Amino acid sequence: MTTFHDEWDEYLSNLQNRASQTFRQGGSYKLLREKLERAESDCRINFPRDDHAYIEAWVDAVLHIGSEEGSFLYEQAFRDCVSLLKALRVLA
Repeated sequence: MTTFHDEWDEYLSNLQNRASQTFRQGGSYKLLREKLERAESDCRINFPRDDHAYIEAWVDAVLHIGSEEGSFLYEQAFRDCVSLLKALRVLA
């Protein structure tokens, strides 16, 4: 049985996925991706394999935190927008 909460989560997930796809189609994503690939190449060249593995694990952890924070902020902004529209009596 699907609950309202499940539907809400799916709705927010779909919104976030569309926003992510739009971002990835833009020019700034391409530039950031190229910069990341250069940095990764430099890391492999300049650091021993053990250090590279440690750096990669650290970067993955940082990216995961950033991703989780981004998701939280996206959902909170959506809730705040709905609350504002309700306060303005645009929504019931």
